[in-house]
Amino acid sequence: MRIEVSGRELEGRPGLQKYVEQRLVSILGHLTRHVDCVTLRGETVDLRPLKGAFRCQILARLVLGRELVEEEVGADLCTAVDRAAEALARDVDYVTSRLPPGDDLRCA
Repeated sequence: MRIEVSGRELEGRPGLQKYVEQRLVSILGHLTRHVDCVTLRGETVDLRPLKGAFRCQILARLVLGRELVEEEVGADLCTAVDRAAEALARDVDYVTSRLPPGDDLRCA
């Protein structure tokens, strides 16, 4: 499982990037055989009434070819990351449990 982290709030803050990567591996660890790539974007919200809050968007590309997106907004970036990652883990678990096994659904 590849993890990509980007966003204005995460640039130049290696401690926060490391936290995000560790948190994603921790939460999605038992689902790594189903997930090909995870991309996380963190940024501040510039629109009222949430101005100053943090938005975390996570996109996961599954081995079966599907893409799942979760987005959370919160006062703290770490909290938004945690909530989005937990929601993504639930989505991955749900989607993979509902699809039949085999390579027939794999995208080219």
